[in-house]
Amino acid sequence: MHHIYNHMKQDLKVHEFNLKRIVESLDQIPSNGKFSDEQQKLSSQDKKKLMELVSKFNEYGKVLRCETALMETAKTLDEIGRMAEQYAMTESSDFMQSAIVERDFKQVKGITKEFKKLAQECYGGIQRMNALYEDMGHVLQRYYEIKTLDEMLAAQTNQEASAPAPQQGQLVSEVEEEEESVE
Repeated sequence: MHHIYNHMKQDLKVHEFNLKRIVESLDQIPSNGKFSDEQQKLSSQDKKKLMELVSKFNEYGKVLRCETALMETAKTLDEIGRMAEQYAMTESSDFMQSAIVERDFKQVKGITKEFKKLAQECYGGIQRMNALYEDMGHVLQRYYEIKTLDEMLAAQTNQEASAPAPQQGQLVSEVEEEEESVE
C-alpha cells in the first residue's frame, strides 16, 4: 500500500493558482458546477424523435392487453383436449387402437396442463408489466403530450385519406418520389 501511495505522489503535479490559469480554464468548468458526466443535449432530430415516440406512448401498451386472450386460449385448449379425447375414445374400435389413443391423449393432458400453468405465470407477469407501463405513462404525461388511441387512429385515417393512391403498376415508393420531385 505504501508503494502505491509513493507512486501516486510522484505523478501528482501541483499547479499554482493564478487568475490567468483560472480564466483560461473557465470553459472546462461545467455549468451546473459538478464535474461528473454532464448531460448531453439532444439534437433537434433526437428531440423530434422523442416527441413522436412519447406521443405514441398509448400505442405501446396494446401489446400488454393480451392477458384475457391468453387465459381464454388456455381454457379453450383444455376444453379441446378433453372433448377430443372423449370423441377419440368412443370412436376407437379395437383394444390396440384405444391404447394408442389413451397414450396420445395422456400426452395432450400434460401439454394443456403445462400450457395453463405457463399462461397463469404469464398473466401475473403481464399484470406487473401493465402496472410499470402505467406508472411510466403517468410520469411522462407531466412533461409531454401523449395522444389517446382515438387521436392516433384519427391522425392515421386522415393521413391515409390524403395520400394519393398509386397508379396501376406503380410502386408506392415511386409515388413518394414523384411527390418529392413536384414540391
